Amino acid sequence: MLNDKRHPDSMSIKLAITALGVAVTVGALPAWAVAQSGGKDKLLSAFALPSQVLVERTVDGSSFLQDMNDAVKAMKAYSFTYETTVYKGNKTIVQAGQFYFKQPRLLRVEMTGPYKKGAVAVMNKDGKVRGHLGGMLSGVTLTLSPDSDQLLGANGYPMTDSDFAGMLNVMKRFQQQGCKVKVSDSPVAVEGQTGKVYVLEFFQADQLYKRAYIDPKTLLPVEWFDYQKGQLFARTVWNNVKLDQNIADAMFQI
Repeated sequence: MLNDKRHPDSMSIKLAITALGVAVTVGALPAWAVAQSGGKDKLLSAFALPSQVLVERTVDGSSFLQDMNDAVKAMKAYSFTYETTVYKGNKTIVQAGQFYFKQPRLLRVEMTGPYKKGAVAVMNKDGKVRGHLGGMLSGVTLTLSPDSDQLLGANGYPMTDSDFAGMLNVMKRFQQQGCKVKVSDSPVAVEGQTGKVYVLEFFQADQLYKRAYIDPKTLLPVEWFDYQKGQLFARTVWNNVKLDQNIADAMFQI
């Protein structure tokens, strides 16, 4: 449970302005990073209200999404841990897990947090999903449709969209459905991140819909925020990302 200082219903946000000390040659920047000069870097709160202007210097995010997509396509195998916190009224649901990916789109997720703890699901080469629940039901393995409700996370996203390529497809669908995409023209400092990140945002009818913090080296998301009716609904954090691992095919069989 979050403490009162960081809970979205009782926040007091202060943005600290810091000096931008590095000169940048515009001609050396990729297309999505070229923008008008002016403004300052800000220390962004990880739980900033969607109505607040976080980044003064933003550009259209279409080319940035393509760069992210190109980076993800080059990844052969990886793993990560994640934690998703969902805020439903006065309830807080925490889902955590270990995730594995290997080309050609083999997936494995192991649920380690309170939500569906002990459940395991894999998607193998034929595209079928097999899995089991935790506890006394761990010995009962089922074959599931990829769109089965049993494969939905606490935030409503399916297991089959939990790899980085799947996440990019979801982002591109947001854009195709009419969302405006904006990204900071350079990495900025945000609360809770040890290094600077790009801030990627999706707007639906001019209201913030999704926000992501993107690692500038890997172009992978490190933190993700979902909003509903202007309120924070869910937050996901990725940790221990290990790229280009040697993961055995047996990991994707149950």
